[in-house]
Amino acid sequence: MLLYGGLVPSRIHCDTEESLQKRLTVLKDIRKRNPEMVIYGFQVVMRCPNYSSSDEEPDYYGIYGAQIHKAGEVLHKDRLGISHKVLMYPGADEVGLTLISRILNHLYEKKPKIYVKYASEKSKYMPWKRMFEVGFRAGINRRNFPDGSRCFKK
Repeated sequence: MLLYGGLVPSRIHCDTEESLQKRLTVLKDIRKRNPEMVIYGFQVVMRCPNYSSSDEEPDYYGIYGAQIHKAGEVLHKDRLGISHKVLMYPGADEVGLTLISRILNHLYEKKPKIYVKYASEKSKYMPWKRMFEVGFRAGINRRNFPDGSRCFKK
C-alpha cells in the first residue's frame, strides 16, 4: 500500500525505483522520531502461482508452474539470507489479516489455541494445511487434541 497504493496498482505501475525509494522515507522518518516503536510490515511479491496451470499463465506453466514457484521461493530466500526469518506463502489477501492477528496477539499478550479438524484426508493438503501452519508460526498455539481450543473444520 505504501509504495503502490494497492495490490492491483502494483502489477501495472510505471513508477521508477527512485520514486519508490522516496516513498519509503516515510518509514525512516517515523523510525527517527520513534526509535523504540515496533514497526510491522509486509510485502506482496508479484503473482507467481504455486500450481501447474496455463489457464491464466503462459503455456509452459501448465507443466512447470509448481517447480518454477518452488525454485523461485528457495532462491530468493537463500539469496537474501532470510530462509528462517520470513514467512512465504500463497494468498496476498491473507497476509494483512495474519499480520494484524500477530500485532493484536503481541499487544494483548495472547497466544490463541487452535485445533484443526479436517473433514477429510484430502483437506489436509494445500492450501488449508499450509495456511494453518503459517498461522501457527505467526503466533497461534496449535493443539493436537481439542482441549478447550477453538475448532475449525475444513
